Amino acid sequence: MLNKIIADNENIVAGILDTFTSALMLERNPRKAEGILRDAIATYPNVSKFYFTLASFLFQLNSIRPMSSVEELSEPVKLIEKGLDIEPTNINYQIRLACYYIEKQDIESALGQIQTALEIDLEQTFLIEGQVVSLALNTSRFQ
Repeated sequence: MLNKIIADNENIVAGILDTFTSALMLERNPRKAEGILRDAIATYPNVSKFYFTLASFLFQLNSIRPMSSVEELSEPVKLIEKGLDIEPTNINYQIRLACYYIEKQDIESALGQIQTALEIDLEQTFLIEGQVVSLALNTSRFQ
């Protein structure tokens, strides 16, 4: 029964998880928040939003403390790629993956993701360009 409720309402459930883990971050308990997200993925491995939420969380966590290496972005990238395996036409995942590639200074892969996103939904061109350009301009590695 719970599996059906989550499957039918994965956006709501992912939103609740995101809010809950954000509250844990405010309480300075990021490891507990990360554990909850990892448990959600282990329990419900076919819910793409859980991968996206964990990737975003890890990226946010790494932005609080400077990343010691570009390799620290490899897990968020793999999580987004897993989310895309489940939901390949999700524009938000495509955009986020392009942004992660920019952070890793992998411009060729970022451009490939942008091209894929444009092929999926050309109408969101300005949204895609705005998010990616904004990230590129704000990324310390490009300054």
